[in-house]
Amino acid sequence: MKKSTRITSTAILLLLLLAVWGGQFVYRDPQWARMFTLGKESLAWAIIVYGLAASVLPSGEKPSE
Repeated sequence: MKKSTRITSTAILLLLLLAVWGGQFVYRDPQWARMFTLGKESLAWAIIVYGLAASVLPSGEKPSE
């Protein structure tokens, strides 16, 4: 693994952990919680759009030969 890839992976992992830890503050604040709370239909559409984008957009990895 290249050094730049290792640094990028570490940064992504740290940001993910920070987001999970910070979620408690969003949950406790009614104004922020309201912005991140979705209804059943909105959540379903968000998952559908995310799945479509993930399947269509390139991943950034080179195909193996």
